[in-house]
Amino acid sequence: MGEPETSIHLFKECKVIACMWIHSPIGLRAHNHEASNLWEWLEGMVHILNKEEVDMLFMFLWAIWEERNRLLWNGGSFNPRHVAMWSMKLLQEYQFWHPLSGNWKLRSRSQKWVAPPSGRLKLNCDGAYNINTGCGGVGMIIRGVGGTFVAAWSKHFSHLRSALHSEVEACRASLQIAIDQGWRNIEMESDSVAIVTALNNREFLPYEVSRILEDCIVMIQSFEFFRIWHIHRKANGVADRLAHFVSRGHVVDLMVNEAPDFIQDVLFIDSCNGSSTQGVGVRTPPGLSIPPPLPLIEQSIINNNVGVGMSLSV
Repeated sequence: MGEPETSIHLFKECKVIACMWIHSPIGLRAHNHEASNLWEWLEGMVHILNKEEVDMLFMFLWAIWEERNRLLWNGGSFNPRHVAMWSMKLLQEYQFWHPLSGNWKLRSRSQKWVAPPSGRLKLNCDGAYNINTGCGGVGMIIRGVGGTFVAAWSKHFSHLRSALHSEVEACRASLQIAIDQGWRNIEMESDSVAIVTALNNREFLPYEVSRILEDCIVMIQSFEFFRIWHIHRKANGVADRLAHFVSRGHVVDLMVNEAPDFIQDVLFIDSCNGSSTQGVGVRTPPGLSIPPPLPLIEQSIINNNVGVGMSLSV
């Protein structure tokens, strides 16, 4: 990976990379961890991070080094937000196709839908996008304790710019419906890493959909309890079915208390998985508080547009 002195400066000291670490799902403050060389720093990181975060760390390190070499030989600019997003997507795909044998049971469980605990509703949303036509659809499903059906809705979109655009439109529409229906205690799930990261960190907003995400952040303030999780696409099957159904021109208005026939099979599969694990596991901890604003020094980095078209210190 190159000279250790160069690497420790790039990964730990570079201000542009510091911005990337802060707004990554790890939320790492690299400057706060003293180390005289790269190996000492990595050893410290492995010690303080959990298994999932360590996987992210090494994927980010690889991506940063790849970008450093690209800029060194080909020139251009470095956008930490874009690098963070494609790194997470690549890690997801790798973990899906290369499950570790020792973690197979844990990984299989994480790919199942889990029912919400008592007093909360589970909202799943998803988007569908056809790159050839620019059309697509969004879908949402609301369920209660034990997987009880509450409501479902989906809408066709004729003008979408990307798959991410469809995902974030699904998120905004779902939040608006929840507010309109008076649902105030929501656990939300999406299979989009970019959206979950953006709504949890509040500053990691992909530029092309930043305005829509800002709308979502405002809406979240209306809930008494709100938490959003990233889930595997296999655990988001009902919302995916709804989104793809309307992407082909069908119509599904808001249906309350009675589920449409074409999602009954997926609902049944989810309820079999979810009822036995209701209220347990990593998706049902105590309530979410809105993340506090970033410290002034970090906010100043963002206000000065560090990382968007900036040169990377190597």
